[in-house]
Amino acid sequence: MTSTPHRAAWTSTYRISSETRQQRILRAIHRLDHPGITALGTTRTDEHVIVIECTSAAAEVRSRQVVMAVDALAIRTDTTRAAGLSDAEESPGTVHLAGLTIPRQLLRLVPMEQLRRFI
Repeated sequence: MTSTPHRAAWTSTYRISSETRQQRILRAIHRLDHPGITALGTTRTDEHVIVIECTSAAAEVRSRQVVMAVDALAIRTDTTRAAGLSDAEESPGTVHLAGLTIPRQLLRLVPMEQLRRFI
């Protein structure tokens, strides 16, 4: 994976059917080692959620294939496309932590202190 933050062209959020499948998906994406895909997982109440950022539409399709291959019951709850962002612009919907671009949407699910422990 690259050490410099990338600009996510696509951000998708999935509700996963179980914690075991969530961890399998995260491991599969980590093993894929695609520089254009970043995945973070969290739990809120009884739901298991994964947020995936991709630098291209092709990377988004690949990440969706991985999610659905591991958990056919996964539900994509949100997908956003950051059209028109240049590298010089900062998306108001993201923050940087340890060189990673993290969607602010995830910060509503997991406090920043907990994210720091995972990175």
